[in-house]
Parts: sequence; structure tokens; C-alpha cells
Amino acid sequence: MAPDARSGLLVDAGDRVGWAAAIAVLVATAGFAVWLAAGGPGTGTDQAASNLGELGAAVVAGGACIRAARRASFGRARRVWWLIGVGCLAWAAGQLVWTVEQTVLRWDEPFPSLGDIGFAVASVAWLAGLLAAADRRGRQGVPVRMFLDGLIVGGGVFLVSWMLLLEPLAAQAPTGWLASGLTFFYPLVDIAIVAVLVLLMAEGSVLSRRSMVVLGSGFALLAVADSVFVYTQLNGDTAGQLSDVTWFGGLLVVALAGLEASRHPDRATHRGADVGLFSLLVPYVPVVVAMGLAAVRGAGGPDSPGPVELWVTLALFTVILIRQVLVLRDNQAVNRSLRRALDDASHAALHDPLTGLPNRALAMAVLDRDVERARRSGQWFALVFLDLDDFKGVNDTLGHSAGDDALREVGARLTRAARGADLVARFGGDEFVVLLDAVDSEEDAERVATRVVDALELPLRIDGRAVSVRASMGVAVGDGDQKADDLLAVADDRMYRQKSERKR
Repeated sequence: MAPDARSGLLVDAGDRVGWAAAIAVLVATAGFAVWLAAGGPGTGTDQAASNLGELGAAVVAGGACIRAARRASFGRARRVWWLIGVGCLAWAAGQLVWTVEQTVLRWDEPFPSLGDIGFAVASVAWLAGLLAAADRRGRQGVPVRMFLDGLIVGGGVFLVSWMLLLEPLAAQAPTGWLASGLTFFYPLVDIAIVAVLVLLMAEGSVLSRRSMVVLGSGFALLAVADSVFVYTQLNGDTAGQLSDVTWFGGLLVVALAGLEASRHPDRATHRGADVGLFSLLVPYVPVVVAMGLAAVRGAGGPDSPGPVELWVTLALFTVILIRQVLVLRDNQAVNRSLRRALDDASHAALHDPLTGLPNRALAMAVLDRDVERARRSGQWFALVFLDLDDFKGVNDTLGHSAGDDALREVGARLTRAARGADLVARFGGDEFVVLLDAVDSEEDAERVATRVVDALELPLRIDGRAVSVRASMGVAVGDGDQKADDLLAVADDRMYRQKSERKR
């Protein structure tokens, strides 16, 4: 069997395993929900069985994530899965203590509980793991835009949570600093986790895209479960089966993410997504949801926003304004950089890298322009073609580096001798062209050309040595009736005639 065919079968088999695991999670969660709805195996044992089911799901999730950490292909991904796995096992420990307190010690939903130590450690470990998943390669520190996006997302999620959960929770918070602190700790950490998830989806992470989506879905379910639990408690109801099922399903989805990362450890190298429309709009989604919820509340009656909503909204719009100003500033900086890059590229394409003079392409473009201008206005111009005599001897005697210095000095002298409107260009090798902008006659052109060439009469100083350089020249006057190539051919022919006469 061909290697690629065998590889394809392995990939297909791996995909089947992934689908089978996902279906197993769905079936297990649905079965758990049906089982709880039916009242469990017997009166008085349904809550204990529910707690043990969630405990088992947490242990499975912790084991899957730790396995993913051990199989991760690089350190950042390994750290992410270790933290999430430890968080799941801490949650399992808290759930175990909670179960013992309820079923063995017969405490009716104790709060605060010793199990809260495990739950709190789990929340902090999960948040730390998600923060470690942020892709910061190629970035110096934490970008300001990402920090502001985090504030925007966190503020929007906080507003939604405040209106739905935290505001009534504040009104019915238990007494005592520990109970009150824990009451707000869990939803606030959930808000931070959701905010980080939104940013990771927009900015990218060190995990593979599929692992990140599955992991984010699991944590979203856990946050929903926490919210449902608190909401039902505030409304004088028991937590009911909904929060239990959601915790159970969320933990199994986290386990599914760990399984995905274990099966494809080499794929856990996802680079942060390019900043596009999705990345630009995602931070504003929670804010839009919060504004919509506030509008619905306002339309339902005289439910005016409280001071917390007003101050958070004001802070949000301030942060959004700062972010937009920074985006505009960054765009201006990018535009300036692009303009400089284009200018540099244009200059490099039209100038000789050795002498810095215009090159053949630019000289021919100016010559075409002069021909067209002469055709319209009748103003004559001239083309002077220069070739250095016996320049090969300079390279052979002094070396190519000295020859390059000599060419640079020749270009500089020709430029100083030419008139301000004239163009001096290097055609290549030891050939130069001078385009005389305006001349009155052929005699005038010859006179100006001779003065330019006379700039080479004095010896050049190269590496402390005097080097004599002479140039042969040919002059062609343009009146608009000739083509650029014809003028160049005439000047070139006259230059070679002068060079031949000097050799006689």
C-alpha cells in the first residue's frame, strides 16, 4: 500500500475516533439528563448519584487534559493543558468534598464549604490556562489593542451578567465576608474566562483551532451551569437538573478537547488569526448584547439603569473611544510605512545602486518626455552620451573597489558641472548620459556638453592616488521630430567616432 494511502486511512480512522468520542459525550450527557429527570435510582439517592456523575466527569476531563499535556509538542501548549487538567482535578476534589458533606454528613447544601477550596483553585487554574494559551509570538509584551479589547469584552460580559445575575445577587448576598466574597468570586471568574475565550477566538491561540473551539465550548457550558445554579438559588428554587446536566456535559466537552489534542499533538501550533473583520467585530459583540438587554429592560417598564450600569457603560465607551483613536493612529503609521516602502522601492528601481544617479530606465523615460515636450513646444534639448576611455585599466591596476570609487566620483563631478535642470544618469558600466534640458542650437549643446566633460580633466583622488580619467562624448540635439531611440543611436555613434579618432 502506498504511504500516502496508508496515511489517509490513518487520518480517516482518527477522524472516526473523534466523531465517536463526540457522539459518546452527547449520549452520556443526554442519558444523564434523562436519568436525573426520572428521579434517579431511588428516593434520596438521586442527588448523591448526580454529584458522583459530575465527579466522574471531572476526573475524566482532568485525565484527558493531563494526557494532552504529556503529548504536547511544545512547551506553551503543554503548560496550557497541565493547568486545565489540574483545574479539572481540583474541581473533582471540591465535588468529592461537597458530596461527602451532603450525603454522609447530611449537610443541606453547605456554603461556604471546604469543597469551595477545590472549586476556587479550579477556577483560577482554568483562567491561568486560557491566559497561557494566548499566542504572543512575534509580539513584544501584551499589545495595547489586545488589552483594550479585553476591557471591552470583559465590560460587555460584566454588564450582561450584572443585569441578569449579579444585581439580584448583590441584593440577596449572604452575610459574612467569606460567603459574600465566594458568592461574587465564581461569577466574576466566569466573566473573565468568557472574556478570554472571546479574545482567543478572535486573536488566535497556541492550540489548534479545533481544540480551541471544543475547549471554549466546554468552558462556556461550565459558565452557563454556574449562572443557572446561582439564578435558581436566588429565585428560591433548588439548583435542579439543568445545572447538574450542564456541569456534567461541560466537563465531558473539556475532556473531548483534551482527547483531540492528544490525538493530534503536532497540530497544536495554530498561529494567531490575521486581523480581519471577525477580529475587529468580536470585542463589540458582548457590548451590543448588553445594550440590547438594557433596551429590552427599559422598554418593559420604568426600570432605570443603576449607578453600576451607568459607570460601567461610561467606562466602556471611553475605552472604545481610546481603542478607535489607537486604531486610527496605527493605520496612519502603517500608511506612512507603506508610503516610505513604496518610495524606497521606486527609488531603487529607477536609480543606480552604486552612484545613486538615475539609471537607464529613468533616463529613457525622461528622454521620451523631452521628445514629446519638444514636439509640442518647439524647445530643443540635447542628449550627451559619455563613455570613459580605458577605464578597464583602472580596475586592473587598482582593483574593482577603487574602480567603484572612481565611478562614484565621476558621477558626482558630472552632476556638479551640469546645469540645475539637466539630468545626469549612469547607463551601466562606464557609460553615462547627460540630458540637457534646453539648448538654443547644436553649437550651444556642444558648448554645454564640453563644459560638463571638462569636469573630468583634473585627476581623481582614489585611495590617496591620482587617477586620470578621460571620457569620449557624442551629442545629439532633439527638436521633437526624432524618436528617443534614434537620438540615443546618433549620440552613441558620435561618441564612438570620437573615441576612434583619439586612438589614431
